Amino acid sequence: MTSVLDALQTAILPVFAALLLGYVLGWRKILAPRDAASINQFVILAALPALLFGLVARAPLNDFDMRVMMLYLASEVFVYALGFCLARYLFKRPATEALLLGMAGCFANHVFFVFPIAVKVIGPEAALPVAAIMAMDAVVLYGATILLLDVVTAGSGSLVKIGRQIGSNPLILSLAAGAAVNLLALPLPEGLARYVDFVGGATAPAALFGLGIMLSAVRIREIDGASLWPVVLKLFLHPVLFAAALAAFLPEAVRLSGEVWDHAVLLVAAGPCGAMPFVLALRYKIDATRLMRAILISTTLSVVTLAVLA
Repeated sequence: MTSVLDALQTAILPVFAALLLGYVLGWRKILAPRDAASINQFVILAALPALLFGLVARAPLNDFDMRVMMLYLASEVFVYALGFCLARYLFKRPATEALLLGMAGCFANHVFFVFPIAVKVIGPEAALPVAAIMAMDAVVLYGATILLLDVVTAGSGSLVKIGRQIGSNPLILSLAAGAAVNLLALPLPEGLARYVDFVGGATAPAALFGLGIMLSAVRIREIDGASLWPVVLKLFLHPVLFAAALAAFLPEAVRLSGEVWDHAVLLVAAGPCGAMPFVLALRYKIDATRLMRAILISTTLSVVTLAVLA
């Protein structure tokens, strides 16, 4: 097991530095939110789809531990529902914002933050379980949140709109294309493989750098309970709940996948709030102030929590 100090020096701080550099340049007004928006467009439309396609197209799907994935999903759904109820009924936030605050409490920054850390700490074998959770979250949690937001904002009769929006999402399309290549056992041309590795490799640094610029505009002094609860749920309740579920339902004697899956997926559960709720807030014109605070606080605190778990 990697020591806490070694995990900080070799895996976590170098990744966090990309976000910190963006934050400093944004705080110094050298770069503006519009610059971050352009960077994020590159990530969403080019880099992240390439990364997801490559991961799924090359993934040994038969090696996915569906039991671990279902336990993770169950813990996610519980935390999501709890986060929504807290935001909606305790803090009196609008239903659309409450949905995204609930999502922030369970949807990790696995692509941009946890993935490079897990691969560095555990090794290349950690890519499979993290990619499996990424794929499940992108299709199930992200897709379900889009559906719920469309139902809340558009009312009944919006199934065509929902289907069109999900079907045109580059993340979902890249996952579907990667799955098709994998299931049909199609060879990946060398040129395409090189493109996927080259462009997909820019995902984490570009996304973290852009996120840092956007976070530089967040006013920490105005934190409220609705901003803090997603942090508590994501960094503390979610990993504890998932670890308890593993211990209760998958004792070591009947495990298929071993310690790598446990360790990697636990790092995802303990990862900071992801940026996707913020992306949806921009798309649906929902107040993202509290989401940004939750992302900033959880990302900062996760430097310590991930180091302990690593």
